[in-house]
Amino acid sequence: MEIALGLARSRWASLFYPAGSPQRFELERILEVRRRSELQYLVDPCKAPRLIDEDIGMRAPRDAVSYKWAQERLSALGFEQKKVGNICSFTKEITDAIIFCDPRRKDALHFFIALKPVNLDLPLNELRRIATVRYAIPDKWKHGLSEKLDAAILNAVKELVPKLRVVPQ
Repeated sequence: MEIALGLARSRWASLFYPAGSPQRFELERILEVRRRSELQYLVDPCKAPRLIDEDIGMRAPRDAVSYKWAQERLSALGFEQKKVGNICSFTKEITDAIIFCDPRRKDALHFFIALKPVNLDLPLNELRRIATVRYAIPDKWKHGLSEKLDAAILNAVKELVPKLRVVPQ
């Protein structure tokens, strides 16, 4: 119950406490303290790493058993887990793309497919429009996961390559 209340508070606080308010300042202070001591996840090349319960909406984060299961599933799908300090990432690289996985939510593995090289000089909204696609594999799916993910990656690359070519440099 404590985790659920914490999730609700942080979600609603970020929506309703205006920037510069004492409540927003306190929320940001608490998050900064947590970021120094808790594991964070790099799930998107365009964003800073996130805590287990940060920016996952009203969904519950995985517990230890579910997280271990997600790690095993990602390993079977060819993802490499990297941990540098307190920052963890699950990635898979192919010739044209890098795929980040967000294993934090209990309901599914969420993938962020980005064309290589990721041009972080573009404005974030433009970068997302032309060079990234999201995909998810629900936890309940059991069969043909590798083929489904490979097809999604291939389709994403086919969709993104033409967009990237028309971006003014």
